[in-house]
Amino acid sequence: MQKWINEVIIIEAKRDIKTTTYTIQQISEELNFHTSSSFVRFFKQHTGYTPLEYRKR
Repeated sequence: MQKWINEVIIIEAKRDIKTTTYTIQQISEELNFHTSSSFVRFFKQHTGYTPLEYRKR
């Protein structure tokens, strides 16, 4: 169950990173992370990239 939830969060994060001009802080808040740094760690752990690296790809 947790794996599925994480996959959904990553899909939403990737979509927001690529299709909006929201800051990483705004995206992390939208996805209910306590801090943007916890979101960055989570994203990198699951994708191999930081959110900013992913946005530049």
